[in-house]
Amino acid sequence: GKAEEAAGAADLVLFVMDGSVALDDKVVEKIHRLDPDRTVVVLNKIDLPVVVSPDGIKSEFPRFRTLEISAKTGEGLESLKRALVDTVGREQLNWIARERVVLNSRLVSLLEQASHYTESLAKSFKEGKHLELLAVEIRDLLACYEEATGKRYSENLLDNIFSRFCIGK
Repeated sequence: GKAEEAAGAADLVLFVMDGSVALDDKVVEKIHRLDPDRTVVVLNKIDLPVVVSPDGIKSEFPRFRTLEISAKTGEGLESLKRALVDTVGREQLNWIARERVVLNSRLVSLLEQASHYTESLAKSFKEGKHLELLAVEIRDLLACYEEATGKRYSENLLDNIFSRFCIGK
């Protein structure tokens, strides 16, 4: 359904369960379909007699971060805040690492292009081509280096960067 679709696209999922109600097989199945790195399983209502124990939750979902809270009394809310910061922070670090690889591959591509232009320029020079043609090849070569060093950018760079963002998350 829509909730599962949204959870799959979310940076962070808080799966809040009522600790005063028995664990349902459908709930267990839903949790196991989530990404453990982006999901925190929260056992709420620990101020009431619990039917689902914190240890039971931890053994049922060993790959997930689990917390116990009482929204009513505030117990465990500091742990929840820390878990949110830890999980979102880790996700941000992963995003930065992925983007750095993308930028590095972009630079490699630009330098490969520059190498191609250099070889072409040397060949054209040896063949005695007109200065106008050499000037065009020199301009293309310089454009690669300027883009690689950040002195200039192309429309493709902006398209590349913005294609990695999903507005609304």
